[in-house]
Amino acid sequence: MRKTPLMAAVALAAWFALAGIAQATVTTSTFTASLTPGKTGTSKAPKNVTFKANATIQTDDGSQPPQASVIGLGLDRSILVNSKDFAVKGCTAAKLNSSKNIDDPACSKAKIGRSTSTAKVDQSSLIFDTRLYALSATKILVAVKQTSGIGCCGVFQAFESPIVSLPKPFGKAFNITIPPPLRQPLPGFYPSLTALNNVSIGATKRVRKRVKVKGKFVTKTVTVRFLSSTGCAKSKWSIRNVFRFNSTPKTPNPGPDLTKDTFSACRK
Repeated sequence: MRKTPLMAAVALAAWFALAGIAQATVTTSTFTASLTPGKTGTSKAPKNVTFKANATIQTDDGSQPPQASVIGLGLDRSILVNSKDFAVKGCTAAKLNSSKNIDDPACSKAKIGRSTSTAKVDQSSLIFDTRLYALSATKILVAVKQTSGIGCCGVFQAFESPIVSLPKPFGKAFNITIPPPLRQPLPGFYPSLTALNNVSIGATKRVRKRVKVKGKFVTKTVTVRFLSSTGCAKSKWSIRNVFRFNSTPKTPNPGPDLTKDTFSACRK
């Protein structure tokens, strides 16, 4: 059968389309996490826990991945988040951005977590240090400082991040939206997050507060926990990581969100 020029053109276009699909870069993520200790508390006697995690973003061809704009970390509904008792007057994003001190003494009693992270620009890496501080009952502060890599070490940014609620089996989550000064620290410079390393969230401290003792409210010094467990359903706690992506000139079509769910063993 003789092919017409139109049929040949259609076949050629289809071949190029299939080749483009075959060669498209695929972005994936990994996520490992735990909540310790695994022996749970109860609603009447919550037990302190610490959240630890590591996550990565990578492409199948080793190229710079799309730029993450949101990092979500969701916790099981049996894990309580108490940011209110850790908030300290004077520890604000404005204070940290003014001092550019990631460990500013004004925020020492509000510290509830830390991590490191890496980013990539083409094939060059950047490394950042991160601190997490309590701000209010519904918000935390995130402070990010560059520690090595291109242009080191002028990048510093502190910003507020909400504590949100997720559907069951999850409860509270940290919904960290990366602000423009970190997504584009210099004109034409768009680093992409490639890893969150050694994420650790959890703290205790002693505070003076009104508590109920034998039916009466009294003021006394008590231990408060940033994260605490109150139960354990089916011997596991559910944990979620979400990466949402931002369009940039380098990655104009960033692709879909990446969600990873995992579990941490627990027992009553």
